[in-house]
Amino acid sequence: MFCWNKNWIQTYESPWSLFEKFKYANEINSIELLRTLGTTQVKMIKTRLRGRGIRNLYTLEGFEEELLTSAFQSNIVEINKNNLDKITSVLNSRDSHYRLHFNDNFVYCPMCLQEGLHSLFHQFKLIHECPFHHIKLENVCLNCRMIFPYELWYDKDIPPYTCQCGYTFFSSTVAHLFESWSKSKQINAVQLSKWLQHASSGYKLFFFKKRIFNLENGIDLALSALEQVRDESPVSLLINGNIRFNCEHSMLTQKKLVSEGMRFNDEIYATVLEVFKSIDLNIKKRVRTNHKKCLHVTRKFLFRNDFKRTCEFSTSYMIWRNSILTNSEDYNKIVNLSAKPTKYNYILNFPTQLIKKELSDFIHYWRINQPEDRQYAATLKWLIAKLAASLILKYWDICQEAIVFNRCNGDLPTIEYLRERLSVAAPTLFITLPRKDISSDVHRFLEFKQRDCKLQLDSKLKCHTN
Repeated sequence: MFCWNKNWIQTYESPWSLFEKFKYANEINSIELLRTLGTTQVKMIKTRLRGRGIRNLYTLEGFEEELLTSAFQSNIVEINKNNLDKITSVLNSRDSHYRLHFNDNFVYCPMCLQEGLHSLFHQFKLIHECPFHHIKLENVCLNCRMIFPYELWYDKDIPPYTCQCGYTFFSSTVAHLFESWSKSKQINAVQLSKWLQHASSGYKLFFFKKRIFNLENGIDLALSALEQVRDESPVSLLINGNIRFNCEHSMLTQKKLVSEGMRFNDEIYATVLEVFKSIDLNIKKRVRTNHKKCLHVTRKFLFRNDFKRTCEFSTSYMIWRNSILTNSEDYNKIVNLSAKPTKYNYILNFPTQLIKKELSDFIHYWRINQPEDRQYAATLKWLIAKLAASLILKYWDICQEAIVFNRCNGDLPTIEYLRERLSVAAPTLFITLPRKDISSDVHRFLEFKQRDCKLQLDSKLKCHTN
């Protein structure tokens, strides 16, 4: 028999919190917990049970579901899965990976932990402050600044809720301790309440996760995209808050469904190629207006690694063009565009190698979240064109900024630096896919409106060739 009350389980409480409560109430440690409630395979392990898979709190794969249900008087595995799925319902695809949306490291609210509570909301990457206390979440020990993985802690000789340095997160002086665990917590964050309401809407939201998850107002931006969705629109797209695309009236007719194979891959390749060529021509014209002779001269200086004597306008253009096409540092190389992907066109490919992953991820997301009878090739190509254009234009700004930033040390930016900058400074773009109960109409059209999307040369750039 164990000391436990099923009323101690709070809504959206994390397994970490439940296990710490269980350990505290029964005066056991994590190893004893695993030896008692673990799977048969776990119990047979003779070592210290430090494997990360064994201690995984997202899948709970190291625990026997029946034993957990008996000990906690509730099916903890099912509750945890349902909670995770609901929080990420708008984001999830059919091949969901929780680690894409939840932190690998332990994130917590100090005030919640004083009462012995940790919520799954604290682990969600879109949440940066506690929805119960409105204070900033922490991810390190307040005493030793140690970072913890979000897993069952290895604490053979350490009491529950305690860091290895001896710092106690939990206040054991709380009056009526067990009674306080039975009091339900109310969500006081309006944004989170709205987010959970959208969980049952059926819409799916795609965005560049590394970019949005790092923003303090990431959840506000995501909610803004969801709240502007029109039920009659098959697809909605929002870029940087001031460019809005809706599938509504007239521009591009839906004609055929997406099909696997070489022809479709060629069409996607050609779509991205046309977008790149259009932007490339525009940038080249602007650079040539006042720096017509600089491109040839700059290529010579780059070949000699003489960065300080180059024209920064031409250098930015050459770095942007070569790196986005080849995903390499051959900045002075002349790269010719191919009209078709390769002879191996049964593999989806793109002319812009640097943003290949972003475009591939969206196509994958689209295919597994759209019903087969609504996977229109015209819609997908339309979205890919907008997605590619936003990334290519943003990368042009990044290349110009990198040239200015590296001016003092006389070095060219590395491809690793440019890739990282693009990942964290990608456009705040949201693509909302429709509910599955919205009827599909093959005669529906697409229309887009675009504002404030002007291609510009950075005024901080200098020309050193004159």
